[in-house]
Amino acid sequence: MRQLINMNGVATYYGDGYKFVLTDEKYHKWSSLVIGPQHIKVLGNATDLDAVDLKTMIIRDWFTVDNEMARKKRRKK
Repeated sequence: MRQLINMNGVATYYGDGYKFVLTDEKYHKWSSLVIGPQHIKVLGNATDLDAVDLKTMIIRDWFTVDNEMARKKRRKK
């Protein structure tokens, strides 16, 4: 189960066996940012994946649609 909880202005993402935040809360407001591994801070990892593979999975599972929209917006400029 995936869940996003916002407490005290900090958005924490929870997935099956992991949790993470974005490295800076301002990224939530940026519409042209393509989320990459450098934008993710893993807070907990109880999966069989190493940090690199987990971040790749997170980007695919959580940010594919937003990243594609950001890419299209950048191409229009």
